[in-house]
Amino acid sequence: MEDSRLRTVAATSAFVTGVYSSVRKLPHPGVVALAAAFNSSVTGASFFGCREFLVSPTLTRLAPWPQYVRRRQELGIESQPEDHNKSNVPVSLPDLRANQLLDSAISGASVVGVFHAISRRPGAIPAMMTAGAVCTLLQYGYNELNIVRLQYISRLREENRPAMAAPSSKARNNSESQQESLPLLESLLSFIGIKSMPEEEYLEKMKKTRESHLKRIVELEQKIQEEQGLKERNKP
Repeated sequence: MEDSRLRTVAATSAFVTGVYSSVRKLPHPGVVALAAAFNSSVTGASFFGCREFLVSPTLTRLAPWPQYVRRRQELGIESQPEDHNKSNVPVSLPDLRANQLLDSAISGASVVGVFHAISRRPGAIPAMMTAGAVCTLLQYGYNELNIVRLQYISRLREENRPAMAAPSSKARNNSESQQESLPLLESLLSFIGIKSMPEEEYLEKMKKTRESHLKRIVELEQKIQEEQGLKERNKP
């Protein structure tokens, strides 16, 4: 998933930069677009690597808020005594909107701070604050799109449940094509000494993530039904 996000960031950056260079009639727009794609790839790999391997695991183990309590339960991490009451709270739309906001803010600020320290540029603190705010806004937008996607999936399940099942042959072809190429993010992480997750552990994590998403979809359906019921009761 992170590799697809990284490719999306690089492609978007290259496209926007190329279009801007062409409109402004800058010299060598193709070279500028490739440079933008490379810079975005390095920045994206640093951001996602920092978030997924440093910030999120730390917050998952230490943070007391409900979303991190649910993560501890999904990953089978030993719960703290005060986690029991928070785990019984159903996932709401505000919870989905707040998902990984803190993770992204800390990761963005940390990466920019490291880059400023390496390059010895002045104004590190304002740059870190700006990066944290931008990453928070981008993560919030991604969460909103995810809510729309969950609502769309929920409607599809209600309208035509058999259509949700994908053909097994298509799934096999997708898995074979994914195994043929080494993900870009995995290559970058291997280059800096971070090994990839074993397939068995990755599959187990994906199963837990799938179960968590299905649970969230059911809770979201219940939330939507409750809101519709309240609207109908409040009608004059």
